[in-house]
Amino acid sequence: MKKLIILLMLSVPINLLAQNSQIENIEDSIIITNASYSKIVESDVPIKTKFLNAKQWIAKTYGDYKAVLQLEDDENGKIIIKGISPLEKETDYNQLIKSSYIRYPKIRYTLTIDCRDDKFRAKFESISIQLTVTSSMDGITRTSEYDLSYEEYTKDQVLELNQAAEKAQAKIDAIQADPSNLKKKEATKEIALQLQLIAAYKAKIPEGKEQTTKRRKAVRDCLGRLIKSLTESITVVDDF
Repeated sequence: MKKLIILLMLSVPINLLAQNSQIENIEDSIIITNASYSKIVESDVPIKTKFLNAKQWIAKTYGDYKAVLQLEDDENGKIIIKGISPLEKETDYNQLIKSSYIRYPKIRYTLTIDCRDDKFRAKFESISIQLTVTSSMDGITRTSEYDLSYEEYTKDQVLELNQAAEKAQAKIDAIQADPSNLKKKEATKEIALQLQLIAAYKAKIPEGKEQTTKRRKAVRDCLGRLIKSLTESITVVDDF
């Protein structure tokens, strides 16, 4: 049963075109590999202007420039920050154990911005997920926090559910193959429990498939929006 609860609680090089007319579709073009991606944008905006625009964008996006700053090299036009951004909230109601889970995920990353006279590059690395889970069971509310890698958060839940169902079936097969290990009443009870778990795992497969897809898209869309916003801000020339 503990395995089921944990499973249910956890059950979510880039080459993008740089033309402003194509920025609207940037989220659809992102492919994440090894939890990192980068984008190079050609722009003839002077390097100093790009650098100042990048600093302003960071301050507006994250609220406190100094709090997220890791490196500021104005001579070489490089800025490194550690950022965190919210992802879509997830809700799961499980009738088997009469509980509900609300997950509040946030994505954490290192963002490096390199400015040149003819272009700039934004690179997201060390992508991970901070997951806060609020669970309600029998009128009691509990809150837990998890730190997950990108791979853990976006793993194939259908595969995990099928593997869990296979383990439960293996327990049934073992009991039936050698019933002398358990008393008849205990064996019947254990088989009934494992059958219940198998049914629960199988029932959650469609939801697991949907959630895996949504989690991967949520990460891609979040980083896409950040890249789009940065691109729009860093290439602005303000003559005021």
